This record gives sequence, C-alpha cells and structure tokens, in this order.
Amino acid sequence: MKPPAIPPRLNKKQVTAYLAPEDHASFTDFIHRKGMTCQEGVARAINAALEQHGRSERLPEGHLRLVRRNTGLARPRPAGAARSRQGRILVGGWYAVECVDAVSAALASLGLGMQGAIGLGLAALVGEAAMKRQGLCCTIQSIGVTMPL
Repeated sequence: MKPPAIPPRLNKKQVTAYLAPEDHASFTDFIHRKGMTCQEGVARAINAALEQHGRSERLPEGHLRLVRRNTGLARPRPAGAARSRQGRILVGGWYAVECVDAVSAALASLGLGMQGAIGLGLAALVGEAAMKRQGLCCTIQSIGVTMPL
C-alpha cells in the first residue's frame, strides 16, 4: 500500500493580485518571454518592489514542476463580480508560509500591500509605459481562509 501523499499546498499561502486586462497582457508577455510560470512571475514582481525599497526579504522564484501546464488565457470576470475586481484578471501563486509572512511584514512597514508591491514590481520589470497602476484588490489565502491586505 502506498503511503498517503503530502498535499502540495500544505504550509503554504496563496498570494494573488487582480490586474487590468492590459496589465495582464504585459505580465503574460513578460513571463512567456522569460519562460516562467505565473507563480515565478508574481514572486519576481514582489521581489523587484522590495529591492526598489532596499529590503532583503524575498519570495522564492523557483517553481518545482515536472510538467509545465498551459490551460489558456485567463478571462475578465463577469459583470456581476465585485466592483474592485470587475474586469480584472487574477494572477498568483502559492509560497511557504514563513516567506509570505516575512514579505508581508516588510511590505506593511513600507505602507504597501501585496497588490501594490506586485504593481510596482511589474512596472519595474516590464516598464512604466506598459503598466498603468490603479487601485486594485489583493488577498492572501491560506487554505480555506481569505484575508484582505
């Protein structure tokens, strides 16, 4: 009998951001050019924002996946979605709880949330002209729990 598998998201938190369609297009173009997954791209954006502010905390950029999946392009939410997310496209990834907590504390000391950090980092990575930063919504999820930042 096989031993039970350890859930891959055990002891991890999800970091998500909602991007406008044009910002999502810039993001997906960037990660495809670099050969990264969405999770790696989000980590790189947050790390770029922290680097701009001289902080040493980082999210791991590697992603251990044997087969890279591509399920197609994300689509904007329907018109009945919450106003803060209407027309926005979700990006995110799962990271070790300790890393997310350390990065969250560093961002809080700078007066930034994850959403703001992802926006700043993407602007730094793909260029200011390609990213139009807007007031957006971000959540960190631990399995079964959603907390706004």
